[in-house]
Amino acid sequence: YKQLKLARAWRIENPKLWRRYAVERQSVAEEIRDRRIKVPSLRVRDVLQKALAGLPDKLQSDVHETRLLHGTAPQTVLTLLSNGPNERFSGGLFGCGTYLAEDAGKNDQYVTSDRSMGQVKPLHSRLYPKGDHPGTVYYLIVCRTVLGHFVATKSGTSNAGSTEGGHKVFATDARRELGYIPGLEPPAHYHSLLAELGVHIHRHREFVVFRDARIYPEYLLAYHRV
Repeated sequence: YKQLKLARAWRIENPKLWRRYAVERQSVAEEIRDRRIKVPSLRVRDVLQKALAGLPDKLQSDVHETRLLHGTAPQTVLTLLSNGPNERFSGGLFGCGTYLAEDAGKNDQYVTSDRSMGQVKPLHSRLYPKGDHPGTVYYLIVCRTVLGHFVATKSGTSNAGSTEGGHKVFATDARRELGYIPGLEPPAHYHSLLAELGVHIHRHREFVVFRDARIYPEYLLAYHRV
């Protein structure tokens, strides 16, 4: 296949997850403001920004709130939309967090197909109540994400250093929590990780979040490979 083509889209309304996300977003905003944390500049891929520019609700720039993409299997769509992502079940080259991307081509590497009506009955009864399944599709979730003061790195090893200053990226060898923002006392953890191109990845950057409350699944997309 040569491209990805949108088939269907749904806006997600989950008050419980939204309240949790809004509280965490405010907490990060207050930490940045009260502790006078200078967050690094961030530029997300122009193609994604333009594609999502018309969506309602302004993003909160002081916490680097950003819309990013998360690919998943049909069997886990309802769990993610109901409960949000769970970093306890996640893992990868850059630690035990939830992985998001700014390029759907990256997410497409991790999805599996939903081929026909009835393959995943609980999901289909909600998405296609009239039985109008669009044929073989794959799912992406558009997530509002609080990146805050992120740490950028090219390496996902337990002793990895940041691209700026060589600061310790992970708090422990288990890579379940990020290291400390330099220059703060008492210490405060980085809010997210930006995996830059170089050592482990060569085509698409990735964003990794280690606190599930900092991600809100806002839209579900079904797409074809054509």
